[in-house]
Amino acid sequence: AKDYVQSHLSDVSLDTAAISVHLSPGYFSRLFHKITGMTFSDYLTQSRMKRAAELLKNIDFKTYEIALMVGYDNPKNFTRAFKQYYKITPREFRDNSIQK
Repeated sequence: AKDYVQSHLSDVSLDTAAISVHLSPGYFSRLFHKITGMTFSDYLTQSRMKRAAELLKNIDFKTYEIALMVGYDNPKNFTRAFKQYYKITPREFRDNSIQK
């Protein structure tokens, strides 16, 4: 399931991840939490934010493109989620990454 999430960040959901391992969404959710110690939603957010951070180091991608690549249709929602996760905006993250 984790591999599925990593390879489908732009369009994964609890339902699609559960289907990928042939489980019902409810059972999958409980089992995922029991095995990993985190909710599927938290894992998905963590995976998306880590991938976004990697992509932001490449100046060839615009922020809105990265948002789409990691599953956010709305760039403002992506920026809000990124800032909540990393405590800085994607722009600030990119600027700090480029300076190093």
